Amino acid sequence: AAARQQIAAFHETWYDRRRAAAFLGISPRTLKQWQLDRRGPLATKMGDSRQSRTFWHVDELQAFARDPAGYNAARAADR
Repeated sequence: AAARQQIAAFHETWYDRRRAAAFLGISPRTLKQWQLDRRGPLATKMGDSRQSRTFWHVDELQAFARDPAGYNAARAADR
């Protein structure tokens, strides 16, 4: 039961590509391309193997959704 609660809590704040794309109203393929182009909301890769998965934190998704141009400009300035 405790493990299920931890998993549920994780999925409340971290979205996989399909769910993150749905949140933004775009296709998962578009989100993948943005990730490759280093634009759009910041993604986090979890795991240390070839089977690692990529997730987006809900705070990053919300910040990007509020002001995409400003968000991308701030990310570019951080590089």
